[in-house]
Amino acid sequence: MSPSRSRQRQKEPSREHRSLVVPRCSSRSLRVVRTTAMIAAVPSGRHPIRGSALTRLLYYEDSSLREFEGTVQEVADRDGAIWVELDRTAFYPGGGGQPPDRGRLGDVPVTDVREEEGRLWHRIEGKLEARTPIRGALDWRRRFDHMQQHTGQHILSQAFIEVASAETRSFHLGEEEVSIDVAHPGPDPELLRRAEERANEIVWEDRPVRIHEVSRAEVGRFPLRKLPAVEGMVRVVEVEGFDWSACGGTHVSRSGQVGIITLLSTEKYKGGTRVAFVCGGRALRRQRERARLLRELALEFTAGEADLPKAVARLKEESLRMDRRLKTLLRSSRPRGASPSS
Repeated sequence: MSPSRSRQRQKEPSREHRSLVVPRCSSRSLRVVRTTAMIAAVPSGRHPIRGSALTRLLYYEDSSLREFEGTVQEVADRDGAIWVELDRTAFYPGGGGQPPDRGRLGDVPVTDVREEEGRLWHRIEGKLEARTPIRGALDWRRRFDHMQQHTGQHILSQAFIEVASAETRSFHLGEEEVSIDVAHPGPDPELLRRAEERANEIVWEDRPVRIHEVSRAEVGRFPLRKLPAVEGMVRVVEVEGFDWSACGGTHVSRSGQVGIITLLSTEKYKGGTRVAFVCGGRALRRQRERARLLRELALEFTAGEADLPKAVARLKEESLRMDRRLKTLLRSSRPRGASPSS
């Protein structure tokens, strides 16, 4: 049985139980997973409802947590891979377009994190023993990058609604770039510029990013971009006064931490438009690469960066002129009566 994904959260000691429904943040379809969260210290042994001890999800308590201490609860060997369950974890299992975290448990690499029937499993490249304390450390650069991209996506999606009434249908966070599919047949450059500028205004205003856990009955007080068709508790991510989204992912604490949102390209996709973009550190690295390429081209053409379009146009015209001259020479060199292919 292979691990699959879901969400849950545990808070400070109390002996109550409640149903917690955390939507997966996908704009195409708002999928949810119902779990039972115990608002108490995690007991050892069998849980009376689900048959297993619950893992305390530290990434919902503090998404900026880089290291933590926990205890290995169980070790499982599945399909040649070793998976461990902890009593508490800061490793996010992925979902709704956001990939899972990586990092280390002690000296052992964690290469994947998944959820199976409310239990969180960490795939490790090594060995750990059950009932032993362990110190976990996230690959923070990867996690913070995911938080920048995911929060940036929330902001950009709302910007497209403001400037073009174009809702986001789906979201994908890739290794190199991020994309959203918006319900617009073909935004022109001016509309794209306006959406990008509006999104960056929100970033640079450094607005707080807040997390609300509310009942289904209370969801109506938030102007969500898409209403979740669920019962129980719902997790709402708010970029103060701008966007409210039902989402189970990890996010930065202020919009300013997104840094910048840069649109890369667009293409038609399933009657709408796929918009590729990057945020924060990815945008900085893209800018560095583009600057390097421009410098190299400027040196090759012995021209300033601003003059590169003219230099390329001259090269193209010269190439066409030489091509016409070559064809004329070839025609004049053929013997009389010979076919062009001979």
